[in-house]
Amino acid sequence: MFVSPNTPGAISFKSKRKRTKGSKKRRIASLAKTLNIFIRKNAIKLGNDAADDEKHTQTRKLLRQAYKGMLRSG
Repeated sequence: MFVSPNTPGAISFKSKRKRTKGSKKRRIASLAKTLNIFIRKNAIKLGNDAADDEKHTQTRKLLRQAYKGMLRSG
């Protein structure tokens, strides 16, 4: 049976779907990889340790925020 995306039934079905612990871990891992690649590229461009340290702390903050957000939502 075809259900159009605008029907209330289809919307409620999507909202009921929950993330599993495995998918949360994968999401954190993929986020970490993306940020790490981004930071490495910038560190190579800048080429100094102070900037590298600054990027590292920014990454940790972003990862913590992402993880906390997922804990609250899940």
